[in-house]
Amino acid sequence: MKRGENEDLFRKFTGYLERKFGWFVIPSKIENTAFILGKLIMKHGEPGVMEVFLSPVNHDYFSAVDEDVIDLYSVSETYFNREPEILERLNQLTDSILTTRDKVNILCAASSSGEEVYSTSISLRDNFFNNEVSVYGAEINQRLINLAMGGIYTEWSLRTCSNDYRTRYFDPEGKKFKLKAEYMNNVYFKRYNLLSQNIDYYFNGIRFDIILCRNIFLYLNPNATEKVLENLLSLLNPGGYLITGLAEGAISERLKRNSYDGFRNIFKF
Repeated sequence: MKRGENEDLFRKFTGYLERKFGWFVIPSKIENTAFILGKLIMKHGEPGVMEVFLSPVNHDYFSAVDEDVIDLYSVSETYFNREPEILERLNQLTDSILTTRDKVNILCAASSSGEEVYSTSISLRDNFFNNEVSVYGAEINQRLINLAMGGIYTEWSLRTCSNDYRTRYFDPEGKKFKLKAEYMNNVYFKRYNLLSQNIDYYFNGIRFDIILCRNIFLYLNPNATEKVLENLLSLLNPGGYLITGLAEGAISERLKRNSYDGFRNIFKF
C-alpha cells in the first residue's frame, strides 16, 4: 500500500472511531492508533476493514471488526476506591434521597471491568445491604462486562487499597481477589454504546437518581460529549444528580448552570 493510501485509510479509521464511538485521536495516541489499524488489517484484510469504515453507522450493532476495535482501543484503566472523596459524597447523596423515597438507582456509565460499580456498592454499605440501592454498570466492551460479572480482580485493581479493605471486602482466590458475594447483589451490567439513541430500550425504562460518568468525557469529541450528556440526562429522575470526574468538572454550560452546592463536578437536575 502506498503512503497516500495508508494516510487515506488512517483518516477513514479515525473518522469511523469518532462517528461510531465518539473517540477522538489525540497526537500522543496516533502511533498506537496506527498500530491497532495494522492489527485489524492483518486479521480482517484491508477490504474488510474498509467496508466497515465506510458503512453507515449503527450505534447498536457491532461487527467482528467493531468488536476488535472496542477491545483494542477502549480505555480500561480503573481501580477500586478511586477518588474516595466522591464515593463519600455519593454515600451522603444516597442517604438524602432515601429520606423521600424507598429505593435509589445508581448508574455507572462506561463501567469498564466493574471496579467503579463495586466500589460504589461497597461505599454504600448498610443502604446496599438493606436492598435500598441498585447499581447498574453500562459498558460497550463485552469482555470487560464478563470480567466484571465474575468479580475476580488482580493486585493491580486494588493497588490503592489498604490491607483492611482487601480483607474486609474480598476473599483470596489464588493470587487474585474475589469480591464477597454480598457486594454483587443488586448489581447489574448492560452492554450499551453511550451514543445510542435507544437508551430506554437498554434500560427498560429505568430512571436513575444518581449517574456517575467519571472520566468519560476526556476521551470524547465535543459532538459526542453533548450526545452522551443528553442521553444520560434523559435517564435521570427529576432532582437527580450527575457526577463527572474530578479532572473533568463542568464540561458544558448546561452542567455549569446546574452545579450542586458549590461542587465543581456534581450537578443536580
